[in-house]
Amino acid sequence: MTQTGSPGRPPFARRLWRTWWQMTRWMLGLFVVVALGMMVFMGDWRHHALGLTDRREVTVTHVTANTDRCAKNDVGDRVDVRWTDDDGRTRTGWWVACRGDGRVETGDRRELWVAPGRRGYDYSTWSLWTQLPKAAVLASSILTAVVMWNERRLRR
Repeated sequence: MTQTGSPGRPPFARRLWRTWWQMTRWMLGLFVVVALGMMVFMGDWRHHALGLTDRREVTVTHVTANTDRCAKNDVGDRVDVRWTDDDGRTRTGWWVACRGDGRVETGDRRELWVAPGRRGYDYSTWSLWTQLPKAAVLASSILTAVVMWNERRLRR
């Protein structure tokens, strides 16, 4: 009888690897779709097609120190910002200034990607997109354990 897949591995290890890889691909795809939906429909980039914001020169109006998370063990300052749209209206939003952004004080000017009333982005590495692969691997690992446990239970 010939074996398919990885001939050197025992059947359980092959099944485990195949199931985990399949779950990881599905979870990553699902998480990307959910993240896109959250960004487009729930507001980070409302009024902008497919998540595109406007790059604007903004003015810092208020800084609240050490309030928002920047990285796993790091907090940043929540910075309220103001700018003027092309139509002449003044808009407001917010941004999290992390350690690498230097000191931010009221009256400073920065260039950010912004949308009215929403969070601004400056290409910091701590963002939703950097967390998607981690979340997908964690979720797929949990699902794989559940599936394998269920298969084992049903075979008895």
